[in-house]
Amino acid sequence: MILARGVSRRVAGGTVRRFTRLTEAIGKKIENHMAAVALGYFAYNFIKIHHTLRVAPATAAGVASKLWEVSGLVAAWEAEERRGESGADVQSGKRAV
Repeated sequence: MILARGVSRRVAGGTVRRFTRLTEAIGKKIENHMAAVALGYFAYNFIKIHHTLRVAPATAAGVASKLWEVSGLVAAWEAEERRGESGADVQSGKRAV
């Protein structure tokens, strides 16, 4: 398969996907890229059950005690954002409403 210039391939979970940008121009935020990569690694290690291990890799390694669900990840992410916002309000002298 011939890929466009600047487009690479990645293999995850036995499938090959194109790791592409939204556009060919430089303009994608690094924060969005970092969040997407972190989400992918978390899902691979904490949410997905692997056939060879019969559990998630984090559970097999003893890092996690339970299998996570996507709803649990979203709830934890939102709680962390709320905690970060309230901390920023305290530092700037604003009161959280």
